[in-house]
Amino acid sequence: MSDTKEPGTAVVNWADQMAKYAVAAAKQETPSSGFISLKAGVLSYGGAAVPNNKLDVIILDYALENTFYTGKYDPKNVRCPACFALMHATPDNPEILAPHAMSASPQAETCADCPNMAWGSDPAGGRGKACQERRRLIMIPANSIESADKVLSAEVAIMKLPVTSVKLWATYVNTVATLNRRPTFALITEVGTQPNPKSQFNVTFVAKSALPDNIMEAIMRKRDMCLATLMKPYDPSEEEAAAPDTGKKAKY
Repeated sequence: MSDTKEPGTAVVNWADQMAKYAVAAAKQETPSSGFISLKAGVLSYGGAAVPNNKLDVIILDYALENTFYTGKYDPKNVRCPACFALMHATPDNPEILAPHAMSASPQAETCADCPNMAWGSDPAGGRGKACQERRRLIMIPANSIESADKVLSAEVAIMKLPVTSVKLWATYVNTVATLNRRPTFALITEVGTQPNPKSQFNVTFVAKSALPDNIMEAIMRKRDMCLATLMKPYDPSEEEAAAPDTGKKAKY
């Protein structure tokens, strides 16, 4: 049998074709994740309090998140924000924070132009902002680094930092970049809380150790796998729960 191609016959690169199908399928199916609650300064996951109120984790990635709610907060009736913005925190991201396409009631064309981002706009009074500037972190347990397979199969969890802890997170990111010469996803971080008389509590971050080089390829793959979960928008058709009680034993 001759291996000569007939004129006009194109060679199909099946590896590239399958990769495209895989990316398309991944966009349609966002992996499930849990939420780490920070209510009243107590860490909990899956409805169970975290022992000693401290977690050793690898913070894989984070996003900037702005949320604007109408009406007063009701813990018994958790609602989606009327307007929200999400942006992946990468140094070369050219995007400008702006209301997400799924926002029920966009407040401005961009967050920078929004009156709810002005100091003193908080309807409750004071000098605060009506729109909350948060950070959304995605993480896996520190014991996942025992092997590449454990990293790739590790359960991921989302933690949404309160406004009052955003500066502490920024300080941590810059500190480990300077002193450890590493990003947060290349370190084991101890996450905890401490009382604060002005804001009830602050979220704390302590660098514990660097990840071994032989696990970093798996970590980078896990980061790619988790991006859709990190950037999942609020859905008005779903009720958001900061810490859903799944009945499962906490893995963190």
